[in-house]
Amino acid sequence: LTDVTGVQTCALPILLSSARNPILLLLGRNVVPVTVDLPGEGGRALVVSGPNAGGKSVTLSTIGLSVAMVRHGLLPPVMPGSVVPWYDEVFTVIGDPTNMEQAVSTFTGQLARLEQILDRRVRGRTLVLLDELATGTEPRKGEALATAVVEALVGEGAECVVATHYDQLKRLADADA
Repeated sequence: LTDVTGVQTCALPILLSSARNPILLLLGRNVVPVTVDLPGEGGRALVVSGPNAGGKSVTLSTIGLSVAMVRHGLLPPVMPGSVVPWYDEVFTVIGDPTNMEQAVSTFTGQLARLEQILDRRVRGRTLVLLDELATGTEPRKGEALATAVVEALVGEGAECVVATHYDQLKRLADADA
């Protein structure tokens, strides 16, 4: 396959077999391994859901750190057979972007970060990690916004991994499975 820049690409999946979060390993924590399979390339989303303190954010972090490690020539802590493809761009909306000095709430901070990502447009193979997107506002509006953002990114060809409690995103994932 050839992408828009003329660079040869391959439709490899993200396949992390028994991946362990590198930071938690370095901290000497007991790490529960996770297996992640996002097949193909472009225009896909994996929705991760579960209870609070169930490992959603750690899973996103594990994926992002594994991709970053490979980009820097390091082997991530995964089992043999794992596949970590090359990404031209990796974006994240993870953590609480609250900024009291600039009067930025969690929701406003997330919107600012999303605007940066959406304005860039998808170029080449792009991975977007979204953790509890559009929280900090009225839940139904946040749910609708989060769904629209994921649909827009997937529509542009990005690969997204989304941690959420929103039922609408979970239903979207079920409908497209």
